[in-house]
Amino acid sequence: MTMMASTEALPYVERILDLPSLIQKKSHFLLGPRQTGKTTLARSFLRSESGSTDLYFNWDSLKIRQKYRENPYFFEQARQPRRRLPVVFDEIHKVRKWKSYLKGAYDEYGEDFLFVVTGSGRLDHFQRGGDSLAHERAHGVDDLG
Repeated sequence: MTMMASTEALPYVERILDLPSLIQKKSHFLLGPRQTGKTTLARSFLRSESGSTDLYFNWDSLKIRQKYRENPYFFEQARQPRRRLPVVFDEIHKVRKWKSYLKGAYDEYGEDFLFVVTGSGRLDHFQRGGDSLAHERAHGVDDLG
């Protein structure tokens, strides 16, 4: 039996994640394979909620890692009275002791910021029990459509 490759385009499946309705009082993890739109979604969310992407921090960036070394809570300078701003930490799982850092950031600044964490690599670290963050909520990109 011979199979022929189809030249028809695969149907586009639109996945919609309404981050504002998901993020209320908890920190959230947006997980999924590379190139599935996590960063685009997070940046779009920031733009719609705060008018800019100033509070998007990609931990692959040497500049962001340097800011972290100088002041671990460098993002808190953006704090505004009576307004919870969204903060996105993209690929933070590449930093040593990231879970402790996020727990401390949430405990200290959870009233001032809405934390969104994205990641694709080493997802077992996000999903593993035992050392979980008590207030985390994980959303897998593939599970949303």
